[in-house]
Amino acid sequence: MKSTILIKTTLMKQIKMISDINTSNLAGVDLNLLKVFLALAQEHNVTRAAERLCVSQSAVSASLKRLRLLYDDPLFQRTQTGMKPTARALLLRPLVQDALAKVEQSLLGAIESDIRQQIRTITIGLSMTMKLPSAENWHIASINKLQNSVSSSDRQITKW
Repeated sequence: MKSTILIKTTLMKQIKMISDINTSNLAGVDLNLLKVFLALAQEHNVTRAAERLCVSQSAVSASLKRLRLLYDDPLFQRTQTGMKPTARALLLRPLVQDALAKVEQSLLGAIESDIRQQIRTITIGLSMTMKLPSAENWHIASINKLQNSVSSSDRQITKW
């Protein structure tokens, strides 16, 4: 029971430390460090992380040193089987993964503005008895064309 409380208290402290990162210092943070963090978290090996990122092993080691200073935590500890993430690194991994995915999504232009997906209300008031000398029933054809350009789930037609 006492060890469970100690673990929960430690976990809460780590979550608070993560949330305490001063956002005003974000301008001084190299966001490429997050890519290094994620590569290390996935590979558990500095050499493979370097190969994955197309950089040298020393560049990944230098980035890890900067990450350790940034988060004030060792993040990854060298073992015989590879780089083992600390408890804080395990907590950070999903946050970093989501943040990088959102940044990549915004840079790839995945957010498209399609007029057919936007909600619009178009009100056209016409008399069905209106006659034009050159194009009888043009308004009916125009309404039909408008209806066909919008998906059926997005249109609502009200007849007077």
